[in-house]
Amino acid sequence: MWFLYYIIIKFENMHNIPVSKSTNKVIDKIINNNNIPNTILFYNDYKNIGLSIALSFIKNLIKNKENLYNNPDISFVVPMTVSEKDYKENIKMFLKNIRKNIHFSEDDWANELNANNKKIIIGVKQIEKIFQNLSKKSFYGGNRFVLVWRPEKMEQRTSNQLLKILEEPPEKTTFLFVSKDHTRMLPTILSRTFKVKIDTLAKEDYIDFIIKKLSIQKEQAISIFHLFKGDYNKIQKSVNQLENIQKNTEMFKKWMRICYKRDIEEINLFVDEISKKEKHQQINFITFCVNSIRKTFAVNNSIENVVFLDKQEETFIKNLAPFIKQKYADFVKILEEMVEGIQGNLNTKMVFYNSTTRLIKTIKK
Repeated sequence: MWFLYYIIIKFENMHNIPVSKSTNKVIDKIINNNNIPNTILFYNDYKNIGLSIALSFIKNLIKNKENLYNNPDISFVVPMTVSEKDYKENIKMFLKNIRKNIHFSEDDWANELNANNKKIIIGVKQIEKIFQNLSKKSFYGGNRFVLVWRPEKMEQRTSNQLLKILEEPPEKTTFLFVSKDHTRMLPTILSRTFKVKIDTLAKEDYIDFIIKKLSIQKEQAISIFHLFKGDYNKIQKSVNQLENIQKNTEMFKKWMRICYKRDIEEINLFVDEISKKEKHQQINFITFCVNSIRKTFAVNNSIENVVFLDKQEETFIKNLAPFIKQKYADFVKILEEMVEGIQGNLNTKMVFYNSTTRLIKTIKK
């Protein structure tokens, strides 16, 4: 009977996450252990699957499984802007977003907070709120959980305050940390955690997972896997935007032709067109351009086997490569500074116009 329950846990809750068998095996062992650790660290979450793992873990052990996002026995701690005071509203907004997309990223969250260049931290007030919640009895009489997303964002004071709770943890309460860079956490907190490394599926298995989960063709799955380097948040978002590879390739071709021709009228038309797009679309386009320039470096150095060339962009990249050659670093610098300018809320029309003139000068060198 217990063996059957184990199989159900493994199949029902983890099959929708592209997590490796080794990571899954460790999680299964914890779930089926009568002695659950007080503090568990899911680390190496560079592909944005940690939240889904943590919530699946909670679902297996929480008494009331109906609504994980509105359960008094589950508390959430997330980074917020320093100046932000409305803790409850921010948590509501965070939960609303992860309901829509459980593979939500830090960049997504920063955009929701309108953080721009503001520092995002986990402040001490959040831990004080958690302490108040934990001083009460479990609402449903079972296990309680505190999910801390991106614990590396904790201030020193916050870490010290949390450490006091971890030294004498409340009964039947588990803290789950979901971290990208756990090395930035307080060592005395790290030493108290049961560590679970988050590994995604191997490349071929991951591509098969994308095909089955997102119902797309193998060629498309391979393309977006390489384009987004296995980041499942970006992969999932891109499925309805696969045509963007072709659109971005055409747009980049157009931009490079205009730069080469140095036609002022066409430059103005291009700048008007691109500046009307949404900020995230502009940044995605420039990021695509940076990746394309990096691919020309591989082509110029006869190491194209180390990069993935989508069929839609291959001819363009190989034709562009001779014009980049020794100018690779200059191109990348201009494009990366464009992203910084847009993220810093500079006038996008001026960013594109000034950067286009810089690219023209670079091509002329």
